[in-house]
Amino acid sequence: MKPVTRIGCCFCLSVLYWAITSASHAESTGYDYDNTEQPIGYNNMTYERWRPDFFEPGFRAGSFIIRPEINTETTYDDNIYSTNQATKHDIIVVGAPGLSAQSDWSTNALGFNVTGDLGRYLTYKTEDYNDMKAETTGRLDIMEGLYLSEYGKYTYGHLSRLDIHEELGNAAVVTPDIYTEMFNRVSLTRDLTRITAMLSGEIRKVSYENNETTTGTPVNNTVQNYTQYGTDLKVGYEMSPGFKPFIRSEVNEIRYETMLPQNQNSKGYTVDIGSEFEVTGAINGQFYIGYLNQIYDSAAFGSISGVDYEGLITWRPTALTKVDISGQRAVNETLLVGTPGWLQSTGNLTITHQLLRDLMLEAGASFTNDNYETISRTDNILGGSLGIKYFLNRNVALKSDYEYMRDNSTQTGMSYKDNRFTIGFSFGV
Repeated sequence: MKPVTRIGCCFCLSVLYWAITSASHAESTGYDYDNTEQPIGYNNMTYERWRPDFFEPGFRAGSFIIRPEINTETTYDDNIYSTNQATKHDIIVVGAPGLSAQSDWSTNALGFNVTGDLGRYLTYKTEDYNDMKAETTGRLDIMEGLYLSEYGKYTYGHLSRLDIHEELGNAAVVTPDIYTEMFNRVSLTRDLTRITAMLSGEIRKVSYENNETTTGTPVNNTVQNYTQYGTDLKVGYEMSPGFKPFIRSEVNEIRYETMLPQNQNSKGYTVDIGSEFEVTGAINGQFYIGYLNQIYDSAAFGSISGVDYEGLITWRPTALTKVDISGQRAVNETLLVGTPGWLQSTGNLTITHQLLRDLMLEAGASFTNDNYETISRTDNILGGSLGIKYFLNRNVALKSDYEYMRDNSTQTGMSYKDNRFTIGFSFGV
């Protein structure tokens, strides 16, 4: 996810003002614009993505379809602080209510989604959290083959202890750091018979609340506040049915509210070529590869550059089995002193199988390489997961998951491993 130049930002805001009654859908690019909330190394269970016969129909309110739902789960975590010694274990009970609304119009589209994530630790009460997220999506159909789309999000959340890369003094603060995030992306798409062009602009603002250490010393987290701007252009040409190559480019700018303890302001760009494809109906996806370069204002940090890539390939070897292969490379922000950030390369494999009509199995594996700039630190993170989900009916489902993660770091004291066992159920209307 990469931000804009000031011109791109002005474009984004002006289009957003024009399209305030519209919204977007992630299908306009085939990718989720924000993929930052998933803990590194863990695989997101994908049962719901291809089970239409067990999809909650919701109820109608005027021209909108409303779908309320609640998910509850209980997790045993054998290393809640992500440390390599004196590990602490606990049981976490999580409640996650949600409410979504989607328009049912013949043209244009508008959707809303609000979810909560309330976690309670049985022993270590300081780790309790109350997170929430509100999203808007939609589309304004201007004319045939021309539409405006929007995706907006507001998040009130906490930094997990798993995410040790982002926090200073992670083990010393009393509670996990709390942050708010505002994100908006607006896209204008022109879809002709064979040619598709999409121009997008986005803005993200992240702010952190202050904290304190276990000894009572105040921690000023405002040094972590930043704003990202980004704009990108993607042009594709359908050479034949099922084969649509494209070129894309992004420019970005990142600005922190303060340059203490170090100046991490930067500008960057990516240039890529790729293709959307479908082979015999069993294999489809999208992939691109190119070059990225993030240039920092501070001469001490220089730049982070290298091969850029992102992709998702889905293979359905049988009507009951689905295989997802995905990967991504990106430059990530950090507040670790002495480094402006790290180049992260990820790869994921997920296999979902319908054992019975109402019983789904899933297994996943992942690998992540974090290469830090200007300091001697590299993390190699292995992840794995096994899951089972049983649909009692269209409205109620039971699930059980096991997740494993291991971080092998070249920095002393940063390696750790973690096991998580979860049981839960979901209810939707």
